[in-house]
Amino acid sequence: MSTLKIVKRVNNLFAVWSLTDAFRLVIGSRLSSFRNDRFRKLVNDRDNIEELRNSNYNVVKNNNYFTVEDGLNKIFCRRFSSDLDVVKQIFVQDEFKDLFKIINQNNICVNSIIDAGGNIGLSTIKFSNVFPKSKIITIEPDADNFKVLQKNVKANNVSAILIKKGIWNKSCKLYFDRSFRDGKEWSISLTEEANSSDFVEAVSINDIVKDYSLEEIDLLKIDIEGGERFIFNETGFGLEFLKITKIVAIEIHDEYDIENKILDILKKDFSISRSGEYVIGVRK
Repeated sequence: MSTLKIVKRVNNLFAVWSLTDAFRLVIGSRLSSFRNDRFRKLVNDRDNIEELRNSNYNVVKNNNYFTVEDGLNKIFCRRFSSDLDVVKQIFVQDEFKDLFKIINQNNICVNSIIDAGGNIGLSTIKFSNVFPKSKIITIEPDADNFKVLQKNVKANNVSAILIKKGIWNKSCKLYFDRSFRDGKEWSISLTEEANSSDFVEAVSINDIVKDYSLEEIDLLKIDIEGGERFIFNETGFGLEFLKITKIVAIEIHDEYDIENKILDILKKDFSISRSGEYVIGVRK
């Protein structure tokens, strides 16, 4: 490797990491003794950042965060987390592109959006970019995710209503299950089983409709890490909100063998298609 390439690589490292972590990356790539858990996390962040930069995103360190900018949005992401992966999903891979096409094809005017499972606010920001006049209500239960959600919404001047609760089919206490899928910040699941002192209050979609006087839900996005199996239940309990929903986008986590059950419920009143990991239902 030429001296110029080495200097450029080191400069890129210092733009996003401390001297210590930059040293770990450079040395760890050559010496196996440096390849510990922290090194692997650094490599994952490095690879994500390189991919984002190759897609014309500017990534720099900003105190305890990375900031990712594309000229329109400024996104704060935590180190050693799933945040950069979510940026790639929603902005680079344009996960909702087909959803927006379906909305346009069906001439749906989007004035009200419920974003159930807001994570760090990237879907909310994307919805605000596409539907700038819409009323957005975003629900996220995890305190750390919610803190970054607030930061990102503020940084991008998004006037969403933010609710720190878990989405369920009734009001109750919900406890965190942090072992779902890869256990990272985008895979936090909830349960009614009292497995720890770490809990959050639940709210139903019907409660949100009532509390915020929604006459229609133009777009309902649901990504709640398996909790959808309690929303879409065979008894039909708590599903009144579907009557006023124009389009629903739901990520079904089929570890619980629930996809067919949810599809059977939706097919009664919705035409079904897919957009990436999401099942899309358009009211017939």
